[in-house]
Amino acid sequence: MVVNTDSSNWQYKTLISHPKDTPAIWVYGISITPDNKKLVNAYGGAIFIWDLKTGELDHFIHEHSQCILNLVISPNGKNIVTGSLDKTVKIWDLQTGELITTFIKRADPINYVALSYDGKIIACGGTNKYKSVGGKNTTVYLWDIETEELISTLTGHSQRINCIAFSPDNKIIVTGSSDKTIKVWDINKQQLLYTLTEHGSSIIDLLILPDCETLVSSGTAGIRFWSLETRQLLYTLSEDSYCVRSFAINHKYQIFVSDNSQEIRIWNLRTKELIHTLEFSNVVSITLSCDGKLLAAGNALGEVRVWEIPEDFLRQIERDNKINSFIDNFDPDNLEKVKDRILVSILRRQGQSSFREELMQIYNCQCVITGCNVEQVLEAAHITPYSVSNNNDLTNGLLLRADIHTLFDSHLLSINPDKMTIEISLNLKNTPYDDLAEKHILLPENKDYKPNKQALEQHYQLFCEKYNCL
Repeated sequence: MVVNTDSSNWQYKTLISHPKDTPAIWVYGISITPDNKKLVNAYGGAIFIWDLKTGELDHFIHEHSQCILNLVISPNGKNIVTGSLDKTVKIWDLQTGELITTFIKRADPINYVALSYDGKIIACGGTNKYKSVGGKNTTVYLWDIETEELISTLTGHSQRINCIAFSPDNKIIVTGSSDKTIKVWDINKQQLLYTLTEHGSSIIDLLILPDCETLVSSGTAGIRFWSLETRQLLYTLSEDSYCVRSFAINHKYQIFVSDNSQEIRIWNLRTKELIHTLEFSNVVSITLSCDGKLLAAGNALGEVRVWEIPEDFLRQIERDNKINSFIDNFDPDNLEKVKDRILVSILRRQGQSSFREELMQIYNCQCVITGCNVEQVLEAAHITPYSVSNNNDLTNGLLLRADIHTLFDSHLLSINPDKMTIEISLNLKNTPYDDLAEKHILLPENKDYKPNKQALEQHYQLFCEKYNCL
């Protein structure tokens, strides 16, 4: 294990670093146990089971005769299911590493395995075409885990199966193929409900969101979100990517993580904005822990990394989404009620007491932007976030009203460092904050405490980049 710090202050562990001068092995499958204690990844024909606390290898299993193309951990965290080029699906005891059973009813390489959310059904897809009444069609097999009996075969794709996903309510299953289609099936009836043909490229990964109403697909045409009810395309992400092989969504429905050539991209799922990137090239597999605190990825160079997602990063997303929710639901006929709700929700976020007390004195208990002098709603804001700079210098501070503090941290408004005037984003146009535009900020009487211009420039630059002001 090697512990590193990413350029963005995200700490990560490198569990596997491929030896030089040896052929690179693709890390096709990766998953974290529900309790965050273990990480499991495929590596050639082997399974690596890591202790995430120590970063040490817990088990090493090498019983598949050929490369493992996919693996999944059971919902109860007790078993691992693997599918391989050796045409077998195997179930393992995660704690001991012992083989429980092998399914060998297929006659072709297993490209993908998936488990139903109740842990009762295994679905797998392969490469070959099987004869059916309608001709030759690639088949998905469904097995009962307890009895090890074949439940059904789903026939319809014309090329290899690349991905499979169950709905959280275990009512439907979706399959994606190199034939550029997504098929939606009724599990109980084992019948095809409909086919989505508008993706326009090979389908490489699939997921049904917890609402059981939204389907996400990825491939060589970026990432697409679909309505399972209307069968319509809702929106797309990462259209500039040549190919998106893998993605994951955190448990709170906040962030969406995807691969993109030389980096991992992190999106705010609500606003559809790209909010962060991590340097890690040739990503093949991505996963998030159940609690959303860990991100792990494996690449085509034989490397596995695990990042700890900073808590302040997730808190910032929550704040951004609260502000955007306020903007989306703004009702000019009920302004006072909306204002009260916003102020109450962020009233307690007042910053470090000594830092705040000194800023209160410097600015005579007034918000530098609004002039508000209600002490209970005034907060100590850092121009450059303390989590980034560790800078509690008073020139890195502003006294702001609670809602203005949130807007400032979210880069929905900023201070022009040359004019010392307020600029607001288009998102705030036609809201109560519209009147703040071009207003001069309140400066301290003591010029020694004037806001640090370099810090203001950095904040203003981020604001301009986010809202294309430059």
